[in-house]
Amino acid sequence: MRYSRIRRARNQKRYAIVLLIVFLILGGIYFLMAGTIGKAISNIITPILKTKVGTEQDGQVLNRMDKMSILQMRLVRKERTQS
Repeated sequence: MRYSRIRRARNQKRYAIVLLIVFLILGGIYFLMAGTIGKAISNIITPILKTKVGTEQDGQVLNRMDKMSILQMRLVRKERTQS
């Protein structure tokens, strides 16, 4: 009886460690893939929402924002090349 209890305790400890490692690996995969999956879903949903919600004014505002962000990116690149 004594040896079977020792063996059972060792097996339980081994299973607990394996289970912990599996959870850590799956958690890491989820953490790494969550952004990619979210971006893919948003790329699918965004065109649908734009057609339902979007107006000409929204498009004009977005175009202005895009132009501003492009100008900001150019300034940042210029600063980096000068440094």
